[in-house]
Order: sequence, then C-alpha cells, then structure tokens
Amino acid sequence: MSLDYEELYRERKERLSRAYALKEPDRVPLSSSYSYFAARYGGITIQEFLTDYDKLRGAVVKTSVDFGYDTAGGGGGIYSLPLVIAMMRDYDGIVPGMVNIPLQKILGMRYGRFPGIEMQKDTPPQFIGQEYMKVDEYDELIDDPHGFIATKIIPRSFTELEDLSSPRAMSALIRYGEESEKYRAGMRKMGAELRSYGFPSFSGGFSYAPLDLIGDYMRDIKNLLLDTFRVPEKVIQAAEAVKEVIIELAMINAKFAPKGAHAFIPLHLNEYFSPKQFHEFYWPTLKEVVKELIKLGFVPSIFYEGYHDAHLESILELPKG
Repeated sequence: MSLDYEELYRERKERLSRAYALKEPDRVPLSSSYSYFAARYGGITIQEFLTDYDKLRGAVVKTSVDFGYDTAGGGGGIYSLPLVIAMMRDYDGIVPGMVNIPLQKILGMRYGRFPGIEMQKDTPPQFIGQEYMKVDEYDELIDDPHGFIATKIIPRSFTELEDLSSPRAMSALIRYGEESEKYRAGMRKMGAELRSYGFPSFSGGFSYAPLDLIGDYMRDIKNLLLDTFRVPEKVIQAAEAVKEVIIELAMINAKFAPKGAHAFIPLHLNEYFSPKQFHEFYWPTLKEVVKELIKLGFVPSIFYEGYHDAHLESILELPKG
C-alpha cells in the first residue's frame, strides 16, 4: 500500500499538538520509546548502535517505520549535564552532552559503563552514581555553582580531564568536539529521514530538576537523601544556586530552539521523598525551572519516573497544558 507521508505527517503533528495542549485529538496518540530495542530489532548490537551512526540511523528508522507510532527518534548513550554547564558560557552554540562509545573512549566518564568497554557488547550502558562532592563542599557549590562544576566536578568525573590545563585534557576536548559534531551530523541525518517518513519532531531542549543535578552528578542519591537530614538548609540553598545555572542554560538553548519546542526533564529523586520532603526540598526549584521554560517558549516535557503517586497534586500548581 502506498502511503502519503506528508498527509501522515500532518495527521500525526495535529494529533500530538492537540494532546499536548489538552485538547481532544482524533484518537489517543502513541509515543514511541524504543530505546535499545531498536538495536535488537534492527539486527545490530548495542555496541554498534552506540558507535556507528549509519547503523544507528538504519535501526531507528526501520523500527519507527515498521511500528508506525506517532513519534519517532532515537540515539543513545549517557548524558553529561555537568559537561554542558561547564562550557555553556564560552561556546556560542548548543554544547553536545550525550556521551556514546567513541566519546567515552575520548573522555573516560567515570560514572558511565559502556558495552564493549566495561561491559559485554550487547548490554545497554549504565549510569553508576558516585560521590564527586563532599558534604563539606556545599558552601563552594552555593557560592559559585558554575565555577564549582567546571573546576571541581568535571576533573573528578572524567579520567582524561583530571588536569584541565594539561596537554592531555586539551587533546581530549579537541577530539570531543570533533566526535560530537559527527554525532550531531548523524542525528540530523536521521531526523531528516524520519521526517521524510511522516514523523514530526517537537524536540529542542533538555533541562533538569536542580536537586537531581546535585544527586546524580555530585553527591550521589544516597548521600543527598541523608544530607536532607544532616544539613537541610545547605541542600535547599544549593538547589536554589543550581537552579539559576539551569535557567541560564535554558536561556542559551532558547536562542536556537523553535517556539513550542519541548524541553525534556527526567525526574529521578521524586519517588524517594515523602510528600513533606518533596515540597520542602525538591518541588520548589523544579517548579521555578518549569515556569521559566514556559516563559522562554518551551513546552516542558516532564518524565515523572518511578512512583510519583504521592505527589500528583503538585502538577495542578503548573500552568494548564
């Protein structure tokens, strides 16, 4: 059967747009989340999926077309928000933050495990939380969050960037830039091919809950949860300080994103808190980030991971849609 992909594109975009705006679509839209299943379905290993951009594109396009959901897309790796934050003020563009296998070999990300390097070749990459900031360093983070991330967290998180002034680190950063551009070119090529098959794109940004940034990349989740009892005021102040950096990053991204682009926000610590703790430590700064994203023209796309049942009423505090 011959398909009219332009008509399919218009139908899908209208269906999704109406759903996102809390209007009634013609039917419930199906949003894909193939992740590394696309590698298996496309007949390649996850190692190839995270290394070869042509094979990645072929697997994602085949899976998207064959299953025919209303959205499509794909890629892989482990995101490094500290790397993006460290460079955002001195780079006139969008800093690439996704680390795949070639980039892992260049940077030596300590909190990432990758197939064919630290794991078997057909195993999804893993994020391994560690403590990269001590509890007595909260004041440093609060006083200068951008500087602390750039000069303390980055060297502790990447083996090749331990000494930022060394030739080794300079070489790693040059190769990081070159390989990141190859990755981005591959993603652009894949996006264009998916568009030709009638798949709309609403992507355009990435954001974070301030406390998740501290828990994921600095203190580790266990330590941060204990900190809410040991040094609660420091945790609150640190979240406020980090919030300003995340909003600054959103302002930079807004220069390059079309109006109405989605800003993806994955939540991690939400299910660990009681309702009281959630509203005391986690929600206030996340809510401010969401509201700022809306002012900047983004549609916040919040991924409520895990069990969010105890906090559902907080969603009513956000603007409708």
